This record gives sequence, C-alpha cells and structure tokens, in this order.
Amino acid sequence: FGESSVRAYTLRVEADGYQTSIVSGTLAESDIIIQDIFLCPLTLPKYDLNGDNSVDLKDAIIALKILTGLAEAYCNQADVNGDGKIGVEELTYILQKVAGLR
Repeated sequence: FGESSVRAYTLRVEADGYQTSIVSGTLAESDIIIQDIFLCPLTLPKYDLNGDNSVDLKDAIIALKILTGLAEAYCNQADVNGDGKIGVEELTYILQKVAGLR
C-alpha cells in the first residue's frame, strides 16, 4: 500500500444576497467529502440564528445547542454584547423576543 498525501483545502462560497462562507479542512488523496454549506442572508432580524427570517423557539434551541457544545451552523445575528459568541445573555434576549417582551 502506498502512502497517500494529505492536503489542506479552502473553499470560498459567494452568492448574491448572502454572506460569504469559507470552509477549510484537510483531505487525503483518496477521500471524498460531502459537506453542507450554510449561507446566511445579508439582512436578517436580530436574534435570527437559523436564517429563516423570524425569531422563534428554533433560534432558542440553536442557542442552547451552542451553549452545550453541540455546535451547528448558525447566523451570528444574536451577539448582543459584542463578544463574538452566543451565550446565556443572547439566549435570554431570544426567549424574551419569542415571549413578546422585546
């Protein structure tokens, strides 16, 4: 068996009306990769994490998954304190929005 070389790759995805997405990784010569690429619309309501143009319990569930380390792709519209992360403060804002308190 011969040695296979592993190479780094970077894929940049651009589409009108969406934020640019950049995906990087490594790939062996014989590997095949199938990967979904999540694109966020350029304009979204604040706190809309899944990009469906509404703030609802789905966004709260995504925030909970992020907090528990079960990361998934999301649109970072909910960063209320400017630290670049989705945390308890952002989850609280989302729940208040869903409850009609904001």
